[in-house]
Amino acid sequence: MLDTSAKGLAQELLAGEELRDKRLGEAARIVKQYHGLTYEGSPALGEPENHAFEYISLVVPQMIFENPAVTIRDSDADPEIAALEQAMNSWIRLMNLRSVGVDLAVDQCFSWGIARIDQQAQPGWIPGQVNQNQSQDIPRVPFIRRVPQNRHIMDSLCLKPAMARWQAQLVIRDQDDMLRVAEKYPEQGWNAKAIKAVPTGDQIRKARPNREGMRTLNRKEIAFFEVWIPEEELDESLGPQFGFHGTIRTIACGREDAEYAELRKPRPYYGPPGGPFVHFGTHIVPDEPWWMSALYPAQTQVRDLNNHGIAIREAAAAHKRIALGDALQKADSDRIAKAKNGAFLLVNGLDKNKVVEITLGGVDEAMMVYRAFARDLLDRTSGMSDQARGVATGDATLGENMIAQANTDIRTHMVKRQYAAAMTEALTCAGWFLWHDERSQVLVGVGKTFLGGALADHA
Repeated sequence: MLDTSAKGLAQELLAGEELRDKRLGEAARIVKQYHGLTYEGSPALGEPENHAFEYISLVVPQMIFENPAVTIRDSDADPEIAALEQAMNSWIRLMNLRSVGVDLAVDQCFSWGIARIDQQAQPGWIPGQVNQNQSQDIPRVPFIRRVPQNRHIMDSLCLKPAMARWQAQLVIRDQDDMLRVAEKYPEQGWNAKAIKAVPTGDQIRKARPNREGMRTLNRKEIAFFEVWIPEEELDESLGPQFGFHGTIRTIACGREDAEYAELRKPRPYYGPPGGPFVHFGTHIVPDEPWWMSALYPAQTQVRDLNNHGIAIREAAAAHKRIALGDALQKADSDRIAKAKNGAFLLVNGLDKNKVVEITLGGVDEAMMVYRAFARDLLDRTSGMSDQARGVATGDATLGENMIAQANTDIRTHMVKRQYAAAMTEALTCAGWFLWHDERSQVLVGVGKTFLGGALADHA
């Protein structure tokens, strides 16, 4: 049995963070290549080749263009399934799923994406208010959110996400707000004393982007992990037959091994068997829990191409064409040096046979040949091509262009299929809540509301 004490989970969380950060190291460098130095306000030229922007701007629009639509098998034969299908499509519009979908698609292209799906009160509900039926069971609706890559970790010893013995999300909240919740809603099981003991700012700098040059803000926030443990079933849990799968524990875990505390009483997790997290990834690495994007293996070729691109740029900038001749009067030399292009000058004693034009620096043929070779290597690794970029060089035959485009299509179709499979899983999780949870309510038309759960729950 997994050690689910605060100390045991703290050790697990620290190990999970170490592995995740190691796998995300390259992604941070690729993001910098993607937005370039201009985005950071620097006037420097930077690297001439921006392969990451080229790849993502081509692939992401093919992954998601607009809100997806749901079609459920046998919906024509079963009115309840038809109602669920209608509710799912209404929910997609309510959530504006395309916005979250684009974020997840970009994350998948850089490294991997994580979505969290759980039940929340309907938008606009104020804690403590009573619904129209005078019931404290507030109407709920599934929520899907993108989890930043550096705020999700999982079992460092698992071989793939489905085998993880735990997964966790780092959550950041105002300490004062957490204390108010603990005081106002004691039934939720928050530990006010433990919340006060958590140092503000700890873990937060690591979880937020490192924006150089920005002043540090102290918002008196605390960070903690919500850990889903599928194998732990609490005594008060009703079990899988009633929709409870595993346990959620809330752990504060600092940078040092000794900084850990349980901030909330453990609670059964109500939701789909696969848990609250859905992974968006492209390429599997054998016996590794984290996915690999198509940009990772191409980085060696990207660096090589950029190194030679910079060398060509510097050689071109150093290019000079100058003329040499016999020494002239100083006045004549100054006039020649200051002359504009196309000027006509009269110089005493000029002998045209004693004037020589020479060239210094510049780009030679070997540089251009290797640059073309390096780009070809990159294109073969990443699956890009001139045809995919929309460039018609005129050098290839129709058959060669079709073969190149087919190769690119295979690569991009792999990314799209993986993304579609993950989005289908996320939608299935949302559908699980709509179908099983009697608190679920979705407006599906004028005066029509889909109610979750069994019909007997609403009798």
